[in-house]
Amino acid sequence: MAAHEFLFEIELSGPVPSRDLLSDLACQAFAQAGCSNADLPAIVDSLQSAIAGCASAGEVVCGLRFRAHAGELEIDVTSSGGGRIWHASRRTA
Repeated sequence: MAAHEFLFEIELSGPVPSRDLLSDLACQAFAQAGCSNADLPAIVDSLQSAIAGCASAGEVVCGLRFRAHAGELEIDVTSSGGGRIWHASRRTA
């Protein structure tokens, strides 16, 4: 496995996580993958909105996944049923 390949996945339940927590997770994932953090605030805003939307739709649990593979960092928010709610990707260094 290349140095910049990894998978980090977490299940979230309860209230929407704080912006600080999401920012910390995204910042660490971007750094590990070798991505520029120039648009990190916009990514965190989108993550928070997607997770809040998941909760307001009645989902008890949603997933947050960061996957670095083949020169790309993929970020997904998924419903408890596994359906993708939000997706973004960034090229890695």
